[in-house]
Amino acid sequence: MIDVFDQNLVYHHRWRAARQHFQHDFLFHHNAALLQERLGDFTRPFQKILEIGCRDGHFTQLLRQQYPNANIAVMDWANWLSQDQAKRSFSFQIMDTEVLSFPANTFDLIVSNLYLHWVNDLPGYLAQIYRCLKPDGLFLGSLLGQDTLSELRQSLMQAELELCNGASPRVSPFAGLQDMAELMQRAGFTLPVIDMETVRVTYRHLVEFLRDLQNMGEANALIARRKHIPPRLLFPKAAKIYPQQPDGQITARFDIIHLCGWSPHESQQKPLKRGSGKNRLADVLK
Repeated sequence: MIDVFDQNLVYHHRWRAARQHFQHDFLFHHNAALLQERLGDFTRPFQKILEIGCRDGHFTQLLRQQYPNANIAVMDWANWLSQDQAKRSFSFQIMDTEVLSFPANTFDLIVSNLYLHWVNDLPGYLAQIYRCLKPDGLFLGSLLGQDTLSELRQSLMQAELELCNGASPRVSPFAGLQDMAELMQRAGFTLPVIDMETVRVTYRHLVEFLRDLQNMGEANALIARRKHIPPRLLFPKAAKIYPQQPDGQITARFDIIHLCGWSPHESQQKPLKRGSGKNRLADVLK
């Protein structure tokens, strides 16, 4: 496997963002509400829960409200949590590798809010999540999808090509919807459901947008990036290339892929055996 992301840099970005993220977490809070709403579709109680990539603990608090008696463990590269949250009713663990160091069959529910797009070995990580779930346990996660930041990617590439006769990768590659469907099945999840929501955010200027990405902890961490300082004219030129609205503002695109899958259990619904149908499709269509 070839690593795509510099995990030391991901670690650095998240620690830096943890100090000043409070005005820049709107996307994560928005998606946390969606994840909580999806959990409301399941009437069963979850007693042992793991959250991967907890950031400031906002989604964790929603989980605590929804499952007041649950044992909740949370993980992140950085400690985003305030002093008040130090008295929290959940356990916190710093992640320093892409390894889930929990025994098999530990959790009823594993959740992850917009973290998995920073994992190098995503197939392997999904397999680890699967291993950590108890039979009939639920995984509910989300990550940024294929066309996220597409306008930014194209603008920076075109600007750098014109200035330098070559371009450095400055925006992460993101998985597609079909990719994630196949990875969920390969990891072993049953009854998988994968869908996508597109969120568009308006900014006054490209600099404001880039500052937001940095303070989210979502800045460029690609191993293949050029390590030297970019040309001084790169971002002003990219700002001119970036598609603008009539009022001069710009729109950033975030595709959010939602993942839902279960650890196998004999009580789950199973497809009928091939050839067991009693009605012809042609008769039904008539």
